[in-house]
Formats: sequence, C-alpha cells, structure tokens
Amino acid sequence: MKILLVNTNFNSNDLNNRLGLGVVPIGLTYVSYPLKKLGHDVDFFDVATSKNPEEEFDSILNNYHPDIVGYSIRNVDNQSMIDFYSPLPRTKKLIKKTLNKNIITVLGGSGYSMFPEQILKKMNADYGISGQGEKSFSELVETISNKTKKLANIAGLCYRKNNKTILNIPDNSGYKRVKSELNLFNYSNYNMEHSGAIIIKTGCPYNCTFCDTPSSTNKFLPRDHEEIIEEIKLFKKTQNINSFYFIDNCFCSPIDYAKELLYKIIKADINIKLFCQISSRKNCFDDELFELYKKAGGTSTFIGADNFSKKMLKNYNNGFTLDNIYKCSKLAEKHKVIFDYCWLIGGPGEDLDTIKESINFLKTVKYRNLLTHFGIRITPGNPLRKIAIKEGFITENTDLLHPAFYFSKLIPVENAIKYIKSKVEITAC
Repeated sequence: MKILLVNTNFNSNDLNNRLGLGVVPIGLTYVSYPLKKLGHDVDFFDVATSKNPEEEFDSILNNYHPDIVGYSIRNVDNQSMIDFYSPLPRTKKLIKKTLNKNIITVLGGSGYSMFPEQILKKMNADYGISGQGEKSFSELVETISNKTKKLANIAGLCYRKNNKTILNIPDNSGYKRVKSELNLFNYSNYNMEHSGAIIIKTGCPYNCTFCDTPSSTNKFLPRDHEEIIEEIKLFKKTQNINSFYFIDNCFCSPIDYAKELLYKIIKADINIKLFCQISSRKNCFDDELFELYKKAGGTSTFIGADNFSKKMLKNYNNGFTLDNIYKCSKLAEKHKVIFDYCWLIGGPGEDLDTIKESINFLKTVKYRNLLTHFGIRITPGNPLRKIAIKEGFITENTDLLHPAFYFSKLIPVENAIKYIKSKVEITAC
C-alpha cells in the first residue's frame, strides 16, 4: 500500500524552537521503518517546513495517490495562556482533503494521545492510535490490506463500531529495540542549533501537579545505551548532524544511568554537541555528572526547577528544593555549562509574595534564558484538574480539548505579568 505520513506541527514559534532545539518529527521515523520492512511504499510531508502547506499537500495527494494518510499531532496547542495558538483547525483542513478523496485517515502523536476520542470525532477521521504507534500503525495497515488481525487486538487503536467509539489499551512500553528510518526527511530543513533528536527514555514516576506524563506510564522506560549511541552514529553518517537534543524530561534520574551513557559517549569518541534537561532533584546531580556532561559534548542545559519559591515548589509536588536548584546551578556555572530555566507562574497558592521570592532567588544565579509560562494548561491526566474543579475553574464535565487554564486567584494575571516584567528579563511562552 502507499502510505503518506504527515507532520502537522504548524506552529514554528513554540518553546523548543525558541531554545534552538530540533522539533523534528522523530516519532514518524519509528513508524516508517516497520512499514517499509513489510514492503509498503512510504512518503512524507512536513507542514513545519512547508511555505505553502495546503497547496503542497494538494500536489502530493494528486501525484502520489496514497491509500492511507497518517497524521502526527504533536501538540493540540502551545499551552500559552497569553498568546494562545492551536494547529488543530489547520490540521482539520488537511484531513478534510483526504476524506474528500475517500483516503483512509489515521491520527496519532503525543498531542492526539491526550484526547484520542475527542480529536477523532472533531476531525472525523477513520482511525487514531493513542500511545506508541510504530507497531500498531503497521498492524492497522496490514489489517486494512489483508485482514490479518482484528481491530480489537491493535494496541491504542481508536475506531468506531456500531455507532460507538472504541479505544483499545495503548502501548506505552518504551523504545527498546525499535529502529528508525532517519532518511524519511531532510533534517537540514530544520535550521536549529540541536537538530538531531534522540529519545533517551520515556515515562516518569514523579507526580508533579501540572504534568500528565505519569498518567500514561508511571515509571522510567530507558533505552539501552548501545542503541542510543548507534542511533547517534547513524544520524552523523546519514544526515551529517553533530548536535543533538536528548528527549528526556528527567535525563539524570536515575543518575547512574545518565553517567554511564555519558561515559560511553565519551569512550565512543563520536565528537558531538548535546543539550538535555538536568534535574535538580536530590541525588540526580553532582560534580561528576557535570564533568561527564561537559566531556561528552554538553554545552548547555535546561535545569529543572519550575518555580523558585519554597511554597510553590511544595505545591507543585515536583521534588525540587531551592537549595538543590541553587547547588545544581552553581555546578553548571563551575563547569561552564550554560543553563536556562522555565518558570511556571500562577499555580495553586501563587501570590505576590511567592513571585517576589522567586525574583530574589533569580538574582543569585547566572542563567541564560528565563522562559516563563503564565498559567498552567489543565489536561485530563494532570493532578491540577482536581484542584481546578474544586476551585471552580472547570467542572467534572468540562471538555479540556477546548483550552482551560489555571491561574491562582490570589493575584490577577495582568498584575503578575506587569510586576515580573518590571523586575526581570523574560521570554514569555
């Protein structure tokens, strides 16, 4: 069968792009590999790098004539309360073009997986795959082409049956022993400082108030170090890329896993630059970690913090303390690793005093960028949802695909923005 894979990431001004990180559709390379191995013909269309996406998409449909189009929806929106944007309306226009030609449509991606049934209905698509899709998509294609497997047995599949929407249990087993098709697209189209994107591990055992990752997998699912290094080598060989973004929100947790990977990268002598997020949680950083990070090619990092008030760190339940954030930052300074912070403003209990406390802390460290989020996007899987219901921001029946944000009632958002901008230089997200 002829299969067209589409990256629908319309918004090029999101957080990762501002950091110079490669927002490349790496997930689709894992989907493509098994499809080609089964003998299917695979093509790719990238909305993010297209100057005229709708016109170019029409041209591909008319010339390639795909049997199935798979849409990767990475984000349902940019999670910004003050500068909101959603790619879904434009994505829906593309999907309508395939539906009008009676082409089978399949949705997937991390954004889609947050609202699988709602987005399937909104887009009027034929199928969706929640969770990891590299195996499930191939099984769906085989089922469509020769009826080799029942739809009920495909992990994460969302489909309609007898006027009902069915959602199978997703596959969130991690990325061990999976291969990618790195030649699926041209990475040089992503003019980023770190355009090589490498998945290190998925899942998370922590239970931060604002995050929904543990709702899908509440433990770390790390890849084998050897697989990661081989993928880096393949990137360098096929794409001539030497600078990498390690996709892992908790890279140095557990610390021994991170140290061993960095040591093996050094030993492999592959000569790269890398960027990842270093956690400031207790036992997740030390002098040796930063020394290895620097030797492995780490030039800059994102230090996990989320807020700089003792009260807010406790309310966010993220395991960070001001003392550890400070110690981690000072180690970065010692090893000449440039670091950025992300400041989530407006969570439960935020007021002028907590904002002042954060600003006072920020005066004690030498960060590069301070990326600020005013308000927190409420999603079905994050613990904040229950707090938001209790405080009257939403109800039990609120459809969260339509953006809903939490901002503390103890300080008006406009006052918080005005005060912070008068005290520190920020990059608002």
